[in-house]
Amino acid sequence: MSVAPPQFDDTGNLTIGTVAGQIKKVICSPPIKKDDTSTYHIFLDNQEITLTAAQMFKGPGRFCTLYFDTFKRYLMVNKNDWPKFAEYIAGIAEEGEIEETAAVMAADIIFEEICSSFDVTNDKERLLERDQCLAMVAHQPHDKMYFVVPAGAISGLIGECGIKSTSSDIADAMRARGYLNGNTRAVKVTGVNVRCWWLLPKAIKAQGVDLSNLGVEVC
Repeated sequence: MSVAPPQFDDTGNLTIGTVAGQIKKVICSPPIKKDDTSTYHIFLDNQEITLTAAQMFKGPGRFCTLYFDTFKRYLMVNKNDWPKFAEYIAGIAEEGEIEETAAVMAADIIFEEICSSFDVTNDKERLLERDQCLAMVAHQPHDKMYFVVPAGAISGLIGECGIKSTSSDIADAMRARGYLNGNTRAVKVTGVNVRCWWLLPKAIKAQGVDLSNLGVEVC
């Protein structure tokens, strides 16, 4: 089918104001890593354009490129209009889930495996088993309860889960999911420091693990 050539004049340009009126919804996914930015999923005409907050802050270039790639239309953006558009996007955005990255999928698999197959105990000497430890051990420093697992045991699960991701990225994903507190830290057992991942009781209980036999109350 032949396509008529466009008429070139200064009227009828597609503007950012027109695009704003086409937006059906915006979903904002929170960052996974501490230094990352949120991701905005902009839905219009049954299509999705995705930008990070960092990309939006830089200016309209990335959005215009994706809009052209999606709709095959050139978008005219006045440089003074872009900040208002970016604030509009942020203002109408609904809160969404974190992005389903490889690290997030691995974090979910590993945490579910821990909760379904590891013992729950207050016997700290189990931590000395290190990479062979199959237990979540109650640990309550400063009257705040955690369940700790040796880093070696977690490394083994990372190797077995079948998803390529670094332990650092998986830890970030676990924190974003609300499974993990902070970075790996040592737990002293009979004078020996064992580096552990500190899991949160609320997340463990949400997986259906019974913590009542250890006297752990989770709100």
